Amino acid sequence: MEQQDRRRLTSSRSGAPGPGIIYHSVEAMKEAGMQPDGAQFVVRPDIQNALKDPKKWNAHWERVMCEETNGGMDFSPRAWYESEVEDYKLAKRQHPHLVDAVYGEYPSLFQGTLKLQISILQDVFTFGRIQGFDTKWLAADRSIRKEHVLLALSRTCASANNLHEARRLCPMELNLAYLAEDGTHFIGLLKAIIPQDLSSLPSTLRYFPHPDWDALRDFHEKSNPTDLEKLAYRRLLVLRTKLICHVIHTVFRSFLGLGVNDIQVLQPRTVRRELERDLGVKNTPPPGAQMVWLGCNSKICPNGLHGWGDIPKGKVLLRCKDCWEKQHREVKYCSRECQKADWKSAHKVVCGKPFDFDIAAELATSSNPTLPVVRANRIKFTPVIGPAKAGFERSISLNNQISELGCFTNSDYILMPTPESVFNPDNHVIFPNPELKKLFHVVREKALTTGDREAVAIMAHALCWWVSRENYSGPITVDVLANQIQIEFSFDEVKTAVLQMQERQIRDPHKRPIFLLQMDPTKWRQTVAPYCKVKPIVFK
Repeated sequence: MEQQDRRRLTSSRSGAPGPGIIYHSVEAMKEAGMQPDGAQFVVRPDIQNALKDPKKWNAHWERVMCEETNGGMDFSPRAWYESEVEDYKLAKRQHPHLVDAVYGEYPSLFQGTLKLQISILQDVFTFGRIQGFDTKWLAADRSIRKEHVLLALSRTCASANNLHEARRLCPMELNLAYLAEDGTHFIGLLKAIIPQDLSSLPSTLRYFPHPDWDALRDFHEKSNPTDLEKLAYRRLLVLRTKLICHVIHTVFRSFLGLGVNDIQVLQPRTVRRELERDLGVKNTPPPGAQMVWLGCNSKICPNGLHGWGDIPKGKVLLRCKDCWEKQHREVKYCSRECQKADWKSAHKVVCGKPFDFDIAAELATSSNPTLPVVRANRIKFTPVIGPAKAGFERSISLNNQISELGCFTNSDYILMPTPESVFNPDNHVIFPNPELKKLFHVVREKALTTGDREAVAIMAHALCWWVSRENYSGPITVDVLANQIQIEFSFDEVKTAVLQMQERQIRDPHKRPIFLLQMDPTKWRQTVAPYCKVKPIVFK
């Protein structure tokens, strides 16, 4: 469906060139009864130039988008949406299996974008606070911001044809000057994907608001859309979101001097190579080859088969009987094991049924991505902290802490690491003594559910006491830790409160931290005090 250097043709409903539906090809125009003579062509920038000459490539894109906006042609989101619908209608008539493939690809596209947003959140909370991204970005020179934005645009769009084509869907949000001139614009994009509640991993996408897209959403919802129209709208929306997210992620990491993540894309040729390697298929499928669904479960398949591919008719694979007899849909497996695994995780939802958008959306929003295209690896989340009480409003940073604790249930608190030590296990506070752990969890629960200042101070002191141990070798200092608590709880006086708790500890005859005042003195002296020799807490 996506082409590398696609030309668009525009025509009004009367057949004359000008504002109206955008057609991808002369064939699509003829199919709709339009005459292509005199239609206006819009030449897209070549994807190959994105990395060869990023400045020239970007200038071409922005010139084209400006011409589309001001040149008398309708290139609004609604026009793109209607053109996609026309494409799908044409494909359904001529090549039904291609539309079926797009239905099948949608859950993977959705889950991949969701996983990307979660990765951005993890980076923002890990590195953004420690390095003060907002302040540095706003203070940076325009030329510096421009350099990082151009890098992100070119790398992202060069990675895949559909991302390159999606640039047309966000002409303002990804305009180079717009993002470079005023740093608040990029900060606004970043904040748009940060949910207010992060007590668990996000399970749905957050989209970027824009008046034109809001208007398209309202139009789409009121138009009683067909399955194809639902597919066209949602696919455009998710592609636009994915492109902006990739750009945000690359700019963020590039600007902070972190490694820039490679964008992993499963291209059709990758599937072909897998088939060549594992099934001995020739590079060019022999006559009679057919496009089939390879339903093998990607987690266990010994041949690594998943997605769509051209399979010679003579190649022996197991076929799903119901899909073939009821829908004439080819779903094949290399083994019984893969077929059983796919049935449990996915295939029972769609087996023998016509593929429609509701099924695709159900699979996309499932907590366990189920289609055998590209399965996103989700971290298991177990709630360990109760809901907020008495009107306490948790900060985004505190919700992130709760989310991390739910993913790493053996940890008692997660200390925000420096970029150089992000995977250092010493950043996870783990009390080895069961009674220490139990008593810390009591004060932690109160602090994280009520925001009670004394409970927060006791917990902060316990953590500072922990990192002040003589045998603690992690990178976190009491100053870094206090700053983290200050941000999580909006508690500006946290250092003073911790020092007050230290005074209370000193006055205790047994020198117990405040959260351990209930511990039996004998047990404290015999089991905890010898192991936890600490230096006095001193803030800079």
